[in-house]
Amino acid sequence: MRCLVALALTLSSSLIAQERRWVPQGLTRVGGIAAEGDALLQPLKAVADDSAIYVFDNGDHQLKAFDLHGRPRWKVGRRGQGPGEFTGVTATSLSSSGDIWLYDTGNLRITVIAPDGHIRWEVRSSRLLLPGGAVPLPNGSYLAQTNSAGPFLARFDSTGA
Repeated sequence: MRCLVALALTLSSSLIAQERRWVPQGLTRVGGIAAEGDALLQPLKAVADDSAIYVFDNGDHQLKAFDLHGRPRWKVGRRGQGPGEFTGVTATSLSSSGDIWLYDTGNLRITVIAPDGHIRWEVRSSRLLLPGGAVPLPNGSYLAQTNSAGPFLARFDSTGA
């Protein structure tokens, strides 16, 4: 059975300010995620906060949440083009409010999912074509790479304007 194992770097609480470097104390296993049935977990990118690890699985086009010990919490999504469906997620981000942002170039859409697995909002835009992802900003707007003739990086509000 294959699994994804998340490792965390335990850092010393004493940061040597003069040298501006962390003193590593070793790696600690914080969980494992077993494959479901015969399907292998095909993680794109994992993001984490203080209470969960969020992994977008390219194998079944789902965002999956796990506690810090690797136990499943919830999953959302499937392959497709409708609400809550994904075809080409190329990046994930975590906002300062704890929302998970999925950048889906296949659907020309950003989907924002709450830490409890509910979809907060989705926005489509023909300008969201590059696979670099989006950077959520505290006010709900975001920065994203574009394919337009204008600036390479553009600022959008939550409606995609």
